[in-house]
Amino acid sequence: MNKEKISIVIPVYNTEKYIKECIESILKIKNADIEIIAVNDGSTDNSFKILCEFANKDKRVIAINKKNSGVSDTRNLGIEKASGKWIAFVDSDDIIDSKAFDELILKADENKDMIFFTFSYMSEDGKPKEKVDYINKSWDSAEGFIQNFEILDFQIQNVWCKLYKSEIIKNNNIKFDIKISVAEDGAFNMDYYRNINSIQCLNFSAYLYRLRPGSLIHSVSLPSKGEESYKHYCDFIKYMCTSFKVNIEDYKTLSSFFINMGAINKIAAVSIDKNRSNEEIKEVLNNEYLQRAINGTKPVGIYKKIVYGLIKRKALHRLKLLFNIKFSLLSNKKIYNFVKNITG
Repeated sequence: MNKEKISIVIPVYNTEKYIKECIESILKIKNADIEIIAVNDGSTDNSFKILCEFANKDKRVIAINKKNSGVSDTRNLGIEKASGKWIAFVDSDDIIDSKAFDELILKADENKDMIFFTFSYMSEDGKPKEKVDYINKSWDSAEGFIQNFEILDFQIQNVWCKLYKSEIIKNNNIKFDIKISVAEDGAFNMDYYRNINSIQCLNFSAYLYRLRPGSLIHSVSLPSKGEESYKHYCDFIKYMCTSFKVNIEDYKTLSSFFINMGAINKIAAVSIDKNRSNEEIKEVLNNEYLQRAINGTKPVGIYKKIVYGLIKRKALHRLKLLFNIKFSLLSNKKIYNFVKNITG
């Protein structure tokens, strides 16, 4: 798919510190006709000013300003404006490794309906950390791919590190659901999986995910306000189990996804942010759906066993300490990999 047009949609909200580096990294891509659609979601800092500066000097950058309405509505506007054959999503505090992206473009099969690639974590100041490895493999059906979702460490639900065909999105009116604030990426992907026939996975680490309190906070929200959000998680997994015949026990999978995608990430986000209140963690720990889920799940590995046990006992302060230690370890690759190898 060398030199094909790729529209990269960037939702932007108060990331003046990072957006310049983000856009500059994308503009370095050589093996694709790049179109950057940067949609400012009512930022109160200088983010939109920076976008306009790029748009004025480089025709590949389109800067759009709108009132704040959330990331789903912002991405939908970006999709609407996209003119490329392919669409990718990049968060405004993350960056693209242009060399790795150029390499994956040369290996990507333009006849596939979806391209997966991998990513690396980086520290807040931009230093690369742990790489997440995938396998190089192609599937001729979404069913075959999703039956192997554990190979990709459950990354089937997020929208970054993927190339989507614009025609499939637009012809099937696939959009991010603005009515939900939990697992909206997963809902979008499920709609996309319904309408595709083939997927290619490439082990090129072309996306750098910035580890910082803000990115964690905005990446996952806990379904703490009751039935609607929790039901959406359940629907996400039930659809995967029934439509794609995944050979796993439904309830355990539902529970595991609920805990990992919602509760643990929410607790971690609040724990490492000094401006957040312990009351937010208490709300999570007292969530009846969480406690119901965790009682039906058997964690694998020392780390998860510890976390699940602390959640079950509602050990707020120990959880905060644990996540602060983990976040610190992520900033030191050698120590993190050592601990990861011995804890599983």
